Amino acid sequence: MEELGSLQFEDSVESVRFEQDAVESLGSLKLKRHLGSMEQFSNNSMQSSKESSKHSVGTEKDETEDVSFRKVDFRSLRVITTPFEAKNGRPSQFLSIADENSQRFTFESRNLSSPGDLQPNSPGRDLYSLIDRDQKELELLATAQGRRFWAQQQILDRRAEYVTPVGLKVFSGTWNVGGSEPEADLSDWLLADDCGYDVFAIGIEEVQPLVGMGAMTTDSSRGRDWTAHIEKTLTTVGDYVCVCARQMVGILLLVFVKAKHENAVKGVMTTEVGTGFMYKGGNKGAIASRMQIYESTFCFVACHLAAHQENVSRRNQDFSEVLRRIVFTEEKSQYSNLSALLFANESTITIPDQDLVVWLGDLNYRIDLPLEEVIRRLEAKDWVALLKHDQLNQALEKAHGAFLNFNEGKISFPPTYKCNKHEMGYDVGTESQTPRTPAWTDRILWKIHEKYDEMTSTGSTTDQGEEFRSQFLAELDSYRRHEVFGSDHRPVSAVFNVTASRLNQDKRANVFSEIHRKLLPKLNLMPHRINLEMVQLGYYPVESTVLSNDGVVPVEFEVDPAEKPDWLTVEPTQGTLPAASVMKLTVCANLTKNSELFKDREYAVKGLSSQAFPLTAKLKINVRNALPRTLEVESAFLNCSFLGSSLETMIEQFPSEEEHIPEPLLLLCKLLTRMDPSKFNAKTPREEISSIFLNMPTLGESVDILSASAVGTCLLEVMRSMDGALIVGDAAAEIQSCDVTNPAMANKTIEYLPEPNRTVARKVFATFNSTFEGDLSAWEALVSASTR
Repeated sequence: MEELGSLQFEDSVESVRFEQDAVESLGSLKLKRHLGSMEQFSNNSMQSSKESSKHSVGTEKDETEDVSFRKVDFRSLRVITTPFEAKNGRPSQFLSIADENSQRFTFESRNLSSPGDLQPNSPGRDLYSLIDRDQKELELLATAQGRRFWAQQQILDRRAEYVTPVGLKVFSGTWNVGGSEPEADLSDWLLADDCGYDVFAIGIEEVQPLVGMGAMTTDSSRGRDWTAHIEKTLTTVGDYVCVCARQMVGILLLVFVKAKHENAVKGVMTTEVGTGFMYKGGNKGAIASRMQIYESTFCFVACHLAAHQENVSRRNQDFSEVLRRIVFTEEKSQYSNLSALLFANESTITIPDQDLVVWLGDLNYRIDLPLEEVIRRLEAKDWVALLKHDQLNQALEKAHGAFLNFNEGKISFPPTYKCNKHEMGYDVGTESQTPRTPAWTDRILWKIHEKYDEMTSTGSTTDQGEEFRSQFLAELDSYRRHEVFGSDHRPVSAVFNVTASRLNQDKRANVFSEIHRKLLPKLNLMPHRINLEMVQLGYYPVESTVLSNDGVVPVEFEVDPAEKPDWLTVEPTQGTLPAASVMKLTVCANLTKNSELFKDREYAVKGLSSQAFPLTAKLKINVRNALPRTLEVESAFLNCSFLGSSLETMIEQFPSEEEHIPEPLLLLCKLLTRMDPSKFNAKTPREEISSIFLNMPTLGESVDILSASAVGTCLLEVMRSMDGALIVGDAAAEIQSCDVTNPAMANKTIEYLPEPNRTVARKVFATFNSTFEGDLSAWEALVSASTR
C-alpha cells in the first residue's frame, strides 16, 4: 500500500481504491467510515436511464454491473493477516479482513499496539467493537450544535499541547483586627516562613470600629492605612503588585502578586454583598474577587458572618446569600480562559465557576459546649474533642449544609477567639463585661472546580484525567494560627501549592487550526477526470465518478449550472453527503440539434462529410464552507450534417438515386447488403462506428474491413437521431408486437405507412432481415430505433 489510511476493496470483477486523509484524533474512524459506508453507497447509487457499454471507476467492467458496495455482515468478518511494515522510519501495521463472500478490506491501523489486539480468524464481533466506538462521534458531528460541543471537547482534550504547568505558592490569611490601628508587626503572620509567595490574598475584618455610623458607612481612610501597612511589610521580602483592594464597611480584601506575574493577571472582577442590617448592611457580608492568573482562575472571598453563639442558622443563611448573590457580570468574551468560558453560565460568572476558590474570614462559628467544658479541654489541648462540637464542622457534615463541597485543613492550633489583646491566653470575663466562649471563628476554606474534584475523588487514571490534573492542582501546604497581638482575634493563614496553567498562544492557535480543519468539509472525486466517448446525435455515452466524503461532517454540494455545458447532464445536481459515505455522480451526453455546439461555426461541416472535434468541459462542484471541486470531462464531438434532421429534410438535402430515400441511409443499406449474413453485435467498438461516419463518402472502398454490426449500428443511429420517428402511431405498436420469425407481418404493417416513411422503412427492414436473418437482438434494435 502506497498511501497511509487507504482502503482497498477487491473482488473477482473490480478493484476500487479510495484515498483517505488521515484523521488522527478519531482513531479507527477511517475503518469505520469505509466499512460503514458500503451500504450507504449502495443506497445512494443512481441508475442511469441510458446504460453505456462501459461503467467504471478506474477499471472496466461489464455494463450489467454497477459500481456499488454490497452490505457487509460484520459477524462474518475475519482478520486474515496482521503484518508489520516499516514506513518512513516507523513501524506500521496493516490488517486484511475478509468475509464469507471473499470481499476483502486492507487498511492501516495506528491504534492497534500489536497483532494480538486482533488475532487472525478472530470473530467479527471483536472487529465490530473496534469500529463501533466512533459511531456516536459521527452522529454527534452530524449537527451544528454537536460540532460545537465536539470542538469544545477537543480543545479541552488537547490542552496538554498548548498549556504547560506553572507552580504558584499562594498565601491566604484572615484577621479580625477589632477596629485597631495598623500598628502591629505583621512579620510573624505574613512572612512567617519567608517562602517567597507568588500570591497574597488577605482578608481584614473590622478594619474600622463597627459602632454608630461606623457600622453603616465605609471609612476608606482606614482601609488605605491598613493597605499601606501590609504593603510596607511585603516590600521587605520582594516586589509585589496590588491587583485588588476593596473595602466594604469593616471588610477589606487585598490581593498581591509578585511583579513577575503581573502581566499574567487579567480579568480581575471584584464585587460585594452585604448581609448585615436588613440583610443588606455592609457590617456583615463578603467581598469576592475573581481573576485569571495565566490560564487558571481564582476567586478569593473575604467575609464576616453573623456573630453570637445562637446565630448558627443566620450564619449558614449568610453564606448561602453570598454564594447566590455574588455574580461577576463583565462579558466573558474579554477573557481567554478556557475552563471558565466552557464551564461557566452563558451570561454570568459565579464563584463556583473558578478553578480555585479560597473562602476566608471571621465566619463566627462557635463551639456548642459550656464555657467551663471548653476551658477544661483547652487546658488539655484536646482539640479533637472540641472540634466535634464546632458549628462549622457540623454544617460541613450535613448533606445540604453550609460550605458544601468546601475543604478545610486539619486544625491543630488553639481557638482564635476570644483572646487577650496584648498577651497570651483568653479573655473569658476578666477583661470584658460579657463572658465569651473561646472558638475557632477565623477560618479558611477552599475548593477546586468540580471537574477536577471529580477526577481526584474517583481516582481516575485515564489519559484525560491525568492531563487535567497535570494542568491544575491545589494542595494545602499549611494551616495555622499566628501570635500577632492587638485584637481579641488571632490571625490565621493557609498556604497552597498551586499548579496552574500557562498558555502558549502559538501552540494554541495551531491546535485551534487543526480542529477547525477537521470540521471542514472534505469532498473528493474519484476519479477527478473522466473520458467520455465520442459525442454525437443519436448516441449518448455515460460515465460516472464517485463523490467521497472523507471528513467527519456532512457535505452539501451543488453542480454549478453556470459551468455546465448544455451537451451534458449530471445526476444528481445537488445533495448532502453524510460523513464517511460515498455517492455516484453520473455524467451523460445530452446532445440535441439545438445545442450550442451546432451554432458554433468552428464545428461546421458540409455535405456528407463528417468531422471530429476535441471537446472538453470543467464541471464546477460547489461545496458549502469549502473550496469548490472540479470534474474534468474530456471527449470529442462528431459532427455529421445528416444527423438530427427530419426524414423530409434529409431527402431534400441529400437526394439519392432512389426516390424517397436520403443518400446516407441508402449508402448504409447498400453496404449492409454487400456483407455476408452474420450475428448482430450490440457492443461494436465505438472507434469502428465513428470511423464509418467520418468516411461516409468513401465507404464503398472499405467494405472488406468493415463489420456488418458496425454498419448496422450506424444505420440505427441515423434513424435514432432523426427529428421524428420513422414509424409512428398504431403502426409502431403493431411493429413492436411482431415476431422476428414472421417478418411478413411487419412488412404488411409497413405498407400502410405514408410516404416517404413507407419506402425508407421497407428498404431498411428488408436490408436488416437479409443480413441478420433470425437474429432477435438485431430485430429488437431495429424496432426500437424505428419506433422510439
